[in-house]
Amino acid sequence: MRAEDAAPPEVRARAEQLPALLVRVAEITVSERLQQRGARALRIDDWSPPPDPTTFSLTIEVELSGRDAEHEYNMSCWLTVCTPSWIATRVHEMGPMWVPAPLVLPRWDPTLVQRALDELVRGGGDENWSQYVARLSRVLDEYR
Repeated sequence: MRAEDAAPPEVRARAEQLPALLVRVAEITVSERLQQRGARALRIDDWSPPPDPTTFSLTIEVELSGRDAEHEYNMSCWLTVCTPSWIATRVHEMGPMWVPAPLVLPRWDPTLVQRALDELVRGGGDENWSQYVARLSRVLDEYR
């Protein structure tokens, strides 16, 4: 007698359903795989540049987007952008400081901000929206 024949009927019935369950899990995984992802800084080309484009800190709204086989996703976040000279000035004036993962630029330039966001988007092997948002949340603050 084979071991599977000795199993109670409910166990045998569940075992017979296992291949179908595995197929369904694979289908869900494929449908949730990100086919498209993006991040763009909103309205920064409309702004006046900071008074001193080499010493500044500001917060920029960023829209994250993604699409899988079944859904389109959008989410707004915040990105802190500053220059090394701004950090140095603050530390000199106030002493040690904690800085939440800013994007540090040599000078104000909206194209550098977008280029950095493009690199950030391409930089991960995110399989789905949740992984994508989790990775980007290390440097972006959730919209409040």
